[in-house]
Amino acid sequence: MKMKLKILRSCSVFLCAAVLLGAMTGCGKKAPVNKERVAVDESKGIHFSEDKRKLEAYNPKIEAKEYTAPTGITAVGERAFEKCGSLTNVALPGGVTAIGERAFRECTRLATIALPASIETMVLYAGEQSSTVSSATVPTGLTALGKGVFKDCKKLTGVTLPAGVRTIGYQAFYNCESLTSVTLPAELKVIEDSAFEECENLTTVTIPERTEKIGADAFKKCRRLTNVNFSATLTAIGPGAFEGCRNLTRVRIPKSVRSIGARAFKGCPCEKQVKNDYKELYNYGD
Repeated sequence: MKMKLKILRSCSVFLCAAVLLGAMTGCGKKAPVNKERVAVDESKGIHFSEDKRKLEAYNPKIEAKEYTAPTGITAVGERAFEKCGSLTNVALPGGVTAIGERAFRECTRLATIALPASIETMVLYAGEQSSTVSSATVPTGLTALGKGVFKDCKKLTGVTLPAGVRTIGYQAFYNCESLTSVTLPAELKVIEDSAFEECENLTTVTIPERTEKIGADAFKKCRRLTNVNFSATLTAIGPGAFEGCRNLTRVRIPKSVRSIGARAFKGCPCEKQVKNDYKELYNYGD
């Protein structure tokens, strides 16, 4: 079964994806490589590894709009589809567990990628130069959203995260300036550093009950953020976590919190209130 990562915009769509890592649930033996199909692709200038398990480079001169990779491959190489300007749809077989860094960089017409539903980790620069991405649904098996996945997706307004995601990585949504809301999954435990930094149109955040840590600069310069609901299990709010959130007027810190980092609420209207009400927790290193 495959899930589609589909990014919609009225006419053109632009997705520059990066490293996607995962494992097939309940996987047994690898599917045999469709050698006849690989041979046909190689005759068109598409390159594969010696064992034919890895698609190393698609031929950007091919004018076809759609491409379905051969069954039996398990990986897509770094920059494999870079500058393939004609492609609008790419389908990857269920056995693929790794997609290399910047694999779809500058694929200016790419609208849909069919991904295996069992991908568990999504990391490194999926949003690089993806200025037209407006919405995204990631695979249901995802447990970690890694470094910079949607970084600089300036048109991204909403994203659906699977219930099992436990970590939102460093700069995962950095500078997604059109993001107005995000529903954080119930199993989320860690929001890493700068995860939502400079999401200037984000207005409300509810931290799930199982979340334990908000990293440094996690919501820094979310200038329209007016309300944050913290989880009862939260233990740490990192340095600069809400720095520059100039519309955040008041917060209630749960009793579970053991430390509030330097600059955590610097430049916020609620900064004085936090320092007064929670002075035993607050690090005054700012």
